[in-house]
Amino acid sequence: MKYLFVTGLGLFLFLYRHLDHLTRQDPIPWHIPFIEEMSSAYVLGLTAPLIIRMTRQFPPRWANLPHHLIAASGIGLLETTGFYIARLIVFRLAGLGAYDYGILWLRYFMELPIQYIGYVCVAGGTLFWDHRQRTALLELENLRLQLQPHFLFNTLNMISSVVYEDPAKADEMLCRLSDYLRDALAKNPAQEVPFHEEIATARAYLAIMEARFEHGLHIDWEIEDGIGKAIVPHFLLQPLAENSLRHGLTSIRARRDGDALLIDLEDTGAETSGGAGLGIGLGNTRLRLERLYGAKGSIELEPKATAGTIVKVRLPYRVAA
Repeated sequence: MKYLFVTGLGLFLFLYRHLDHLTRQDPIPWHIPFIEEMSSAYVLGLTAPLIIRMTRQFPPRWANLPHHLIAASGIGLLETTGFYIARLIVFRLAGLGAYDYGILWLRYFMELPIQYIGYVCVAGGTLFWDHRQRTALLELENLRLQLQPHFLFNTLNMISSVVYEDPAKADEMLCRLSDYLRDALAKNPAQEVPFHEEIATARAYLAIMEARFEHGLHIDWEIEDGIGKAIVPHFLLQPLAENSLRHGLTSIRARRDGDALLIDLEDTGAETSGGAGLGIGLGNTRLRLERLYGAKGSIELEPKATAGTIVKVRLPYRVAA
């Protein structure tokens, strides 16, 4: 992406220069400004990481202004030298002879004001990008944190609904919930975890729900071999299983399809006393996928030919290093 941007910048500058020569009817061959502007763009692309690093190491404060003035001056000198060396090499390789850059020491002073402006633009772009990334991460974290109280409230509400009619069943559910929370609170999960950990979390949730049903739960798990290391959003399966459980969850399937990870949760369409419907859980999960993966992450509800629905999740297939 960086090189595409740099190439685009060089072509834009060349087009401006070339059209300027045409309007003035200057007898300058087109390849001269092309070499000059493209070499400038690629040298700028090489020095931009230095500006980005300085911006992050020395945030914009008055106390850090001397650091940035020194850095901008040094990088400007480096860029002008890079322009000259790159053009010397390309001109000789193209058989155009020696490149005339004029009086070099004056050229340093001439280029420096423009390079200061370029430094400020790159630094400003870096600050804007970092702010957007921090905002997106905070939003993702808020969405993730909303899911856990939502799950806990729904589970406790379900337990309270059976505590008088079947105290033993309620007690078993509380014990399983306690085990689940003890394990969950011992971890400090990131936004994404290996798929095998997410499967374990969903199984622990379904173990809590199993005590709610008189004949237990009968859910088929069809997980393709070798995909356990794929990276998925933390707390992805639980709210989806909770939703499907309300409609008679029968199977959870996952497989790899090229560059995508496909996860299907199938139900019978029969209303049960488990789960909590769409609500916060599915809505937050859909938003998290959108924030994390854009168009590459999606949730779709597909009606079955018979009664029931399939919740179809599509994620980019990635494996942790």
